[in-house]
Amino acid sequence: MTLRLQPDPATAAAWRAFWQMAEARLTDDSAGASLALHALMPLASDHPTRTVIVAVDAVADAVVEWSDELGKNPACMAETCFTMLHGQLAPPERLLLFAAYQTLLAIDPTGEAGSPHQVCHPWPPHAGVASLATAAQGGVLQQALTAASQTHGLEQHPALVLCNAAPEVLTQILWGRSRSDPEQMGRLLAAKKNLA
Repeated sequence: MTLRLQPDPATAAAWRAFWQMAEARLTDDSAGASLALHALMPLASDHPTRTVIVAVDAVADAVVEWSDELGKNPACMAETCFTMLHGQLAPPERLLLFAAYQTLLAIDPTGEAGSPHQVCHPWPPHAGVASLATAAQGGVLQQALTAASQTHGLEQHPALVLCNAAPEVLTQILWGRSRSDPEQMGRLLAAKKNLA
């Protein structure tokens, strides 16, 4: 977890469940995956909009952490992730990654992202990361909710589908961050589960 987006305890618990699901799927631990999903059920059933926010924020946080490590602009990094993973992801997963990109683009303090630029600058260490809930005064959230209503695979139980989609997106981001090294991937996953 980065120091840029400080989740409240309920959000941190949801992020932890996403990472637990991600690890359980990688290790074929169906019981662990079911347990993690069960922990997300109250959020998904009672607060569908909040579920979208929490899932997108988890993805944005993972991108920002990787970007900080590489000294890159998180909004540019999110755009690159979306472009590279678009063909591998299902529509609900693409929606989460695109909404994370739009969130980071809306708050990019450098003004570089979204337009051609020769050098990609990292965000200053003091630059905060806004939540999907507040980016562009809630405009990005409204776009995400509108897109969700038109996304194939989200016609029924969209919050539950997004809870299942988030771990896949997070896994793909962490796999890139690990440079496709299974041992490094394991270390990163363990750190995410413990800190989230």
